[in-house]
Amino acid sequence: MISKPMENSTQFTKLPPKAEVLRKIAQRYPEVEADAMEVLINLQRVSGTGQCSTGQFLEPYGLSDGKFYVLCSLLTEEIIGRPELSPSEIAEHLGVTRATITGLLDGLERDGFLERRHDSRDRRALTIHMTEKTRRFLDEFIPAHSRRINAVMANLDAHERRQLIALLSKIEA
Repeated sequence: MISKPMENSTQFTKLPPKAEVLRKIAQRYPEVEADAMEVLINLQRVSGTGQCSTGQFLEPYGLSDGKFYVLCSLLTEEIIGRPELSPSEIAEHLGVTRATITGLLDGLERDGFLERRHDSRDRRALTIHMTEKTRRFLDEFIPAHSRRINAVMANLDAHERRQLIALLSKIEA
């Protein structure tokens, strides 16, 4: 909401606290649960801040959040012993369409972050593989990014972090 200037003044009127505004909205629209709305607004704000922050650090590498998530999926699968993923498996893992994943993979392949290879079990199918460039990038980026995340989470102790994870999992479910 934007504050309106007071008449004949350069000062702005002070907006009421968000919770108060949400309670008034809930009075007007009985379906609105003010606390639920406030939780969602806060989650979106925190999520947006985190994405913006990550995006800033990815930009010098020519990577978007989406491309980074693809690389993280490849790393995760490599770590658990599945170094060969199909484009459709990556799309399913990230919850995006095949068309979206094709665009992301095209850009990553063009920039040397991955290779498409014929599947050893089915020559008609393709598998996606990280390149050494990707491994070097992740070896540099992940520790630095983790330090930033640790700094953000420093205000929560281990118990609070586990509680937050549990609560967010409940919301996701």
